[in-house]
Amino acid sequence: MVDLTASPYLALTTFRRDGGPELAGTARVLPDDRSRAARRALGRKYGWRFQWFRLVLLLSRARKRGGRPVLVAVDLERPGRAGVG
Repeated sequence: MVDLTASPYLALTTFRRDGGPELAGTARVLPDDRSRAARRALGRKYGWRFQWFRLVLLLSRARKRGGRPVLVAVDLERPGRAGVG
C-alpha cells in the first residue's frame, strides 16, 4: 500500500498477456461510517468468501506490523480524459 495522502493518483492495468488498456483514476481511504456500509455490501455480494477473506486478513495481521485495515475507494476516469497527474 502506498501513502494516498502523498498522491491519490493511480494507474491500473488489466492482467493480460497483451497488457491491456491502462486506466487512470484516484484513490481515497473510506471513513469509518462508509467502511462499515461497504463491508456490509461486500458481505451481501460475496457471502462466505468475503468473510473468509476477512478472517485471513485478521490472522495475517497478527503476524505482521502495520496499522488497522482500511477500505480504499477507487474512482476511475472515463477513457479519453486527462491521464494520471
